[in-house]
Amino acid sequence: MPNVFRLHIRPTGGLANKRLAFEHCLSTGVLGLGWALPGPSDRSITWAAYVAEAERCYGTGGELSRVKYFHDHVQPDDLIWTRDLGGRYYLARVLDSWRYDDTQSAWDADVVNVVSCEIRDIGFVEAVPGKVIACFRPTRAVQQIADETVRIFSQALWNQAVGLEHYLVPKRPMDFFALLDDRAIEDIVLIYLQLKGWLILPSTRQRDTIAYEAILVHRDSGKRAVVQVKSGDTPLDPHRWSGRDVQVFLFQAQGRYTTEAPAGVECIPRRELQHLVESKLDLFPKAVGVWHRFAVANG
Repeated sequence: MPNVFRLHIRPTGGLANKRLAFEHCLSTGVLGLGWALPGPSDRSITWAAYVAEAERCYGTGGELSRVKYFHDHVQPDDLIWTRDLGGRYYLARVLDSWRYDDTQSAWDADVVNVVSCEIRDIGFVEAVPGKVIACFRPTRAVQQIADETVRIFSQALWNQAVGLEHYLVPKRPMDFFALLDDRAIEDIVLIYLQLKGWLILPSTRQRDTIAYEAILVHRDSGKRAVVQVKSGDTPLDPHRWSGRDVQVFLFQAQGRYTTEAPAGVECIPRRELQHLVESKLDLFPKAVGVWHRFAVANG
C-alpha cells in the first residue's frame, strides 16, 4: 500500500541556496536530501558504497539517519508533500527507488540522495489539509504522514491532478464532516454565520481561546455572539452556555449534544452546513472541495 511522506528542501551543503535547490528539483523531476560525498565526479554509486563513504564523512549516527530512512522507506508509487519558499505546496508521485546523483547541479543544490518523481503544483495553504500542514512544523528532513485520511486525500487529489484513476481509492460510504480536520470545519461554520450577517472580529480568532473559536457581531443589530466548534466524538453540552449575555452558536461535527439547546443557544444543524457546501462550494478552501467530491463519489 503506497505511503505518504512530508519532505523539507533545506540545503545546508553545496551552495546552501533553498531557492536554487527547489528549482533544481522541479527542473530535473527529483526530490531528495543532501549529505553529499566529496566531489562531484559523475560517479555511479551503489547504496553500500554511499553508506561506507558517508559514514567516514559524517559519522554513523546523527542526521545521516535521515538519508537511511529515506532510502529504506520511500518507495515507487509513494506520494511526497513538499513546499517552496513562497508557501506553495507540491505533491509528487515517486517513480523509482533511491539513487545517488553525483552531478555538479545536484551537488550545488545539495539534493544528491534522490528519487525521481512526477511533481504537481497544488497551490497555497487553502488547498492543503490541515493535517498535512501540521506535519511541516517538525524540522527533521523527511517523515511519513501516518494518517489514513491524509493517505486517502492525497491519492484522490493525485488522481484529480493528473486526470487519471492511478490510485484505487476505496469506495465506501463516508461522512463528509468526519473527513475534515478541525480548521476546515471551523471555516465552514464561520462562513455559514457570516452569510447570516454575523461578522467575525478578526482579533478574537486565536488558537489559545479554548472556550470558543471567535467573537462575532451582527452587521445590522450590533449584537455579539460566540461560536464553539468540536470535531471528533467529543459531545457539546448546550446548558453549559445558558444564561450568557451574548448569542451562542454551537456545532458538533457528529451531531452529538448532551441536551436540547436552551434559550440563547443555537446548535447549528449538520444538514444546513452540508447544503451550504454543496450549493456554494467556491466559497470554501479548495481542500474542502476535494473532500466533498470524494464523499459524494463514495456516498
